[in-house]
Amino acid sequence: MDAYGALAFLSTLGVVDPDRIGLIGWSHGGITALGATNANGIGSQFDGSFQAIAAVYPYCIPDRTFTVPAIVLIGEADDWTPASACRELEQHNKERQTGLKLVVYPEAFHAFDNPAVGAGFFFKAAPGQRHWLQYNQKAHEDALERLVSFFRQAL
Repeated sequence: MDAYGALAFLSTLGVVDPDRIGLIGWSHGGITALGATNANGIGSQFDGSFQAIAAVYPYCIPDRTFTVPAIVLIGEADDWTPASACRELEQHNKERQTGLKLVVYPEAFHAFDNPAVGAGFFFKAAPGQRHWLQYNQKAHEDALERLVSFFRQAL
């Protein structure tokens, strides 16, 4: 709902082209971005739409479909949001005209683009769970380039 509130607000600004608004999210925000733009999701309740979506290390729900270009960037070694679910999501969207571009970074963990996590540490999550976070400069730099390129082409 917040994403569509932002879309409605941005669409009223004279300096923003309402036909060139994209949505991006990281981790839980990535799950939210994918959910907000799912063909049968909350977005179907609104008049406006995002023109492209990007999700960085989201949890992928394999049966979602998208009506706009989408990209997912995730680490192969991510033990919090598995790349395998994103591969299933990519397969599910393979035949769609918009498709879904999936980029999986070998040896990259959750938060691979955050220099503050440095050499890595375990993060306590749900009771009894912990997940490894670690920065990966190579994946970070590539992800930045791909995101800029993706939005330039899609918007």
